Amino acid sequence: IPLLVIMLILISSCEKDSGPIVIKPVIPPDPMDTTISFMEDIQPLFNIHCIQCHNNTHPFLDLRETFAYNQLVYDGENAPYVDSISPEDSYLAARLYGIEWPIMPPDPPHFTTKEIDTIIQWLNEGYKNN
Repeated sequence: IPLLVIMLILISSCEKDSGPIVIKPVIPPDPMDTTISFMEDIQPLFNIHCIQCHNNTHPFLDLRETFAYNQLVYDGENAPYVDSISPEDSYLAARLYGIEWPIMPPDPPHFTTKEIDTIIQWLNEGYKNN
């Protein structure tokens, strides 16, 4: 009986071994998986190309920093200008490509292909207000 008591004490005092400690490596973000930021990537393009005309005096669309997102998505005269299902067919893209007349902006400098691609990617990502 004393031997049985000692064995029970030893067995009950053992901690369960959870196995070896595994350190998971940090996986760097995929450079191809970028998220376009409205405030950091899209609004600066509007500041360069659009707000000279599309400001508080424009009758249809105000693309100044405080108003641009809501105007494009909800409040602008022809809103929504955006479409995440078919971004290339969105009203915004059609105006930038010149499919919908007149091309925007009407005077140079026009949006570059890279700038339009950035806007299309933002649309593809669901045109987040980030």
